[in-house]
Amino acid sequence: MKDETKRSAGADGADGADEKEKSDGRDGGIGRDGGTDGGELLSARARVIAATEGETATEETEAPRRRLRDFLYRHRALFIICTAAVLLVLLSLKIFFSGGALADVSMIYAGPVPLYSDTGGAIVSAIRSVHNGEDAEEIYLADVLWYSPEDEEALGDAYSVDAAENARALMEFREEMTSGECVLMLLSPQLYREVGEGLLPLSEVFGADAVQISADGYSVRLGDTDFYSYFTAAKVLPEDTLICMRDVSKMKIYGEGKGAEADEKCRSVFRDIVNFVDPTPTDATSADDTAD
Repeated sequence: MKDETKRSAGADGADGADEKEKSDGRDGGIGRDGGTDGGELLSARARVIAATEGETATEETEAPRRRLRDFLYRHRALFIICTAAVLLVLLSLKIFFSGGALADVSMIYAGPVPLYSDTGGAIVSAIRSVHNGEDAEEIYLADVLWYSPEDEEALGDAYSVDAAENARALMEFREEMTSGECVLMLLSPQLYREVGEGLLPLSEVFGADAVQISADGYSVRLGDTDFYSYFTAAKVLPEDTLICMRDVSKMKIYGEGKGAEADEKCRSVFRDIVNFVDPTPTDATSADDTAD
């Protein structure tokens, strides 16, 4: 009887152990093969957690960038205006505080003739050759190519003027008149009328002689000067080109000290151009390239 009881208890214990092992395998994920099923489950959970944390970190990193992009897109017009204003202020400050930023003599030609590097350079060389201070002063010549309706009509079918480009050129010239640095000007008659106020009376440059050399008291016709007839380089410009000078005291770009210096030097160059006398005999031909 005792032996049977022991066998029964042993069998019951073995069955309980089997049931416990199965239960542990189901509940804890650990099987008879050493627990590999449970390890894979834990590894999968870890990967999910890591991926979630990575996505959260990425979102936290991208959120400020996304907000900045959204802000710039909603206020893009204001951003562009502010950026342009800052750049303009920085450029103005650079020019104002840099003593050598502005040329000693700043000039501009605006009219229907394109000035290339060689033709523009030849005109500057001719001016240098008649100007007493040529060795010490820098002469800068800008140019704006613009066609008036009269110029377009004169061109006929030989050349088609780009209307958009011509409009941009006129705007560029007006901006130069508002905030540019050029003091001495060589202008077509149409653009001369655009200038309006701001020109220096020639009586302040030439004194009593201004009446003899100018019809309106503010400009001199280039074709009436010996400078034009003598220098081949000058003949690339139309005869009706007008030479005039801006009143430096009314130009925003010049400070008090720099303005007085520019005014003095430009007056000197202006006088040298207009007062130049052709050295050749009256029956001789105009100067060749060596005179330029």
